[in-house]
Amino acid sequence: MPNETEEIEESLVFAYEAVKQANTLMRARIRQVYVEALEHAAELPTADGSARPRIVAFLQRLEPYKARRDMAGVGWLLAAMQERLNERNLMGWKRLKAIADATVEMLEQPSNSVH
Repeated sequence: MPNETEEIEESLVFAYEAVKQANTLMRARIRQVYVEALEHAAELPTADGSARPRIVAFLQRLEPYKARRDMAGVGWLLAAMQERLNERNLMGWKRLKAIADATVEMLEQPSNSVH
């Protein structure tokens, strides 16, 4: 049976590494998609305090990016993981939130990558 904490950690590490390795242009695209996701979140209600409807919507929006191997979709992934962590009922959520926060912080900084 999959462990949700481990799955989220793997997703966050993937997002972190993708942003870390992204050149300036790709980082800007990921940031743009991430901001779009945050704006979209404001339009979606929660279900009795659960962010599940938002998470599902974000992951659905991620699918076309995955299908075309477009790393900008990491913005949707990151937003989905943050929605889950904001529920604060997942084992180790504080540690995982630190990874998410570091990833978002990198989105705000220019890339030092030489791709």
